[in-house]
Amino acid sequence: MIDFLKWTERARAFVRGLAGLPGKVGITDSIEPPAMKDRDKRRWLRSGQCSLPPEIHEFVGLASERCTFGYSWTPPAAWLPRLQPYLSGGESLTGGADLCEANKYYLYDGRHDFRSLFKSLPLSPGLAEHSMPTNERGKLLCLATLDDDHELVLELNAADGQRGVGCASTREGSEFQRLSPSFEKFLMDWEAIGYITPRPEFLTAWLDPVTGLLNPDLDEAKAFREVLREATTP
Repeated sequence: MIDFLKWTERARAFVRGLAGLPGKVGITDSIEPPAMKDRDKRRWLRSGQCSLPPEIHEFVGLASERCTFGYSWTPPAAWLPRLQPYLSGGESLTGGADLCEANKYYLYDGRHDFRSLFKSLPLSPGLAEHSMPTNERGKLLCLATLDDDHELVLELNAADGQRGVGCASTREGSEFQRLSPSFEKFLMDWEAIGYITPRPEFLTAWLDPVTGLLNPDLDEAKAFREVLREATTP
């Protein structure tokens, strides 16, 4: 069982530790307190109105209601040979995400407050059915927006019963790619590889060639983080 609060603390310490990297570096550290510290969100999390799956409920409630952290590093030429396996063909290393924004989940679940208004409107039965707010979230829960076209998501209704984490395109008809069989496993593996931006093309070095899942070799992950440590050492 992972301690989500301690996980966020380690993520914060990691990005802050990259401030001394040579070359061009930028870091973001905006990890907010747990949602349980906010009165309205605490009431929501404790109510039947909250439709979050247990692991996300615990993360936003006890760890952070918006876990925003990240980094971008364009290393000097001297470091490129050692970093090349992890750069996925580019010249910069990026990581982190704006993870699990509780306010969006809170507002989503609060839509049921408008049901009485919808019922009072003179809508046709078919239109009313498709317009009525509902707590049904569908097949995927957005964990983080990665760019204009991609989201990190949690599966809610997978055929195998697992709530896996993966990357999905916001474009209609695009496929979902699972990266991990669970939220906790994803967080642990993501931490091991330095929170590299969780899009498949950036994770090539860490994906299992057979399953396509994030499955970092721990020795290789340790070596990667050692490179980062050396780079920040004067």
